[in-house]
Amino acid sequence: EGDYLGRLNTDAARAVSMFSSYAVTGLAKFFFYITAGTILLWRIHWKLAVVASVLCAASVFCSILLNPRIRSRESEARKQSDGSVKHLLEVLSGIQVVKVFGLQNILQGRYRKTCEEICRQRVSYGFWIGCGYSLLELFMGMIQVICFLLVLLLVMDGEAELSEIVLAASLSEITAKAAQESNAFIQYIQPG
Repeated sequence: EGDYLGRLNTDAARAVSMFSSYAVTGLAKFFFYITAGTILLWRIHWKLAVVASVLCAASVFCSILLNPRIRSRESEARKQSDGSVKHLLEVLSGIQVVKVFGLQNILQGRYRKTCEEICRQRVSYGFWIGCGYSLLELFMGMIQVICFLLVLLLVMDGEAELSEIVLAASLSEITAKAAQESNAFIQYIQPG
């Protein structure tokens, strides 16, 4: 019964912190930015709104897929580091026994293996976090670049005014900001 109450208390505290923290603010910003950006881009030309919306959706989709993998790698790396500390504390607390029985080489080999595993876990985590965040940044940057190039083509075809280039660039930045806010929200709420 105590475990259930403790878990209930932990879950309730997490829910309260989630709704009183950055998560709700980030979600509200996402909906505001995506709605305002898409509507205003639509007023310039529907193609701009479609491109920005598709790239923003792709960014959110990638975030949903990659964040659990990143969090999992982070958790594995942290567990390995904790194991290393435990190993060192064991050796240091029994240093007299280690010296008397000549266990230095055996324990050194075990510790080397632990450190190699920590390194492998950290490299894996670094790889996934680098890939994940780079991909998300790529989508956010593509929103701005593609919208800018598209509005240039629309101006050359006479479907948009020259003054709308600056407006489209600003609005595509707002839409990219929506993708950034959604990614931050997803990172906060999604478990690893």
